[in-house]
Amino acid sequence: MTPERKHAQEAIANVELSPNANRVLWAAAIVAAICGALYGYDTGIISGALLLIAKDFHLTSGQEEMVASAILVGAVMGALGISYLSERFGRRISVMVVTAVFVVGLLRALARQT
Repeated sequence: MTPERKHAQEAIANVELSPNANRVLWAAAIVAAICGALYGYDTGIISGALLLIAKDFHLTSGQEEMVASAILVGAVMGALGISYLSERFGRRISVMVVTAVFVVGLLRALARQT
């Protein structure tokens, strides 16, 4: 065992858990599960929306595939981007920025007439 690993294990062993740690763990797990379910829902719902998108924009099958793939590309780009932001500015600021982007997008979608 390397000295660094031994030091890390000793540091972990000496950590005192907050009385609320179990509640926080459950809350984080529930939020993560909901987020995963919403992402799966978004990925699945594109098939129904794609019918209308293709009709309105006269898309070819290749263009439809690109629209469907954009969800996955967006997820990858978002994960890479947020990992950098969270390391640089902290997780709290990163979550606030992502939430603001989401709210702005939501408000723009709600403001559309059609």
